[in-house]
Amino acid sequence: MFNLPSSSSNLISLKGTIAVAAAWLIGLGLTLLASEHVESSLSEMLVAVCVGSGLIALAASLPGALIEAFRRKPVAGSPDRVLPVTAGFFVGVLIRLAGTVALAALCRYQLPASSEQIAAAILLWYVYLTAVEVVTLAFALSDYAFQKRDSLLSSGREFAEPSRSKVNPSVQ
Repeated sequence: MFNLPSSSSNLISLKGTIAVAAAWLIGLGLTLLASEHVESSLSEMLVAVCVGSGLIALAASLPGALIEAFRRKPVAGSPDRVLPVTAGFFVGVLIRLAGTVALAALCRYQLPASSEQIAAAILLWYVYLTAVEVVTLAFALSDYAFQKRDSLLSSGREFAEPSRSKVNPSVQ
């Protein structure tokens, strides 16, 4: 029914999920260190926003990784490779949006910190984790594009006749 790709290096969205998880763990460690040096209400807010934002970011990155991992193998040479990444990313954006609004509401009503502090912390985590995912996906997609181009060139296909211009055949 479902085929896992033979090479895990081609799982573009999984790379984004792993990068987000690693960035979140680094940020969690830094947040825990920082929370020891601030007042308790601010410390509580920092840890709550950190944990909530990380869970939201991981939940938002899972649709792309799952769609990509469990879809049927595309026909060789089809441009269908990018579709799961983009579809998963947009589903992830919706999850991230709903989760961030819910996190803001929960923190506002449950934590003694001011609304501005909560909003600033949530915005900081949102931008940080989203930027990590977008940059990772961009690098992974560009790596995939270069691999695809190299495989087409090594298979003997040429994109254009190098000795003649297709636009102006008289130019050589």
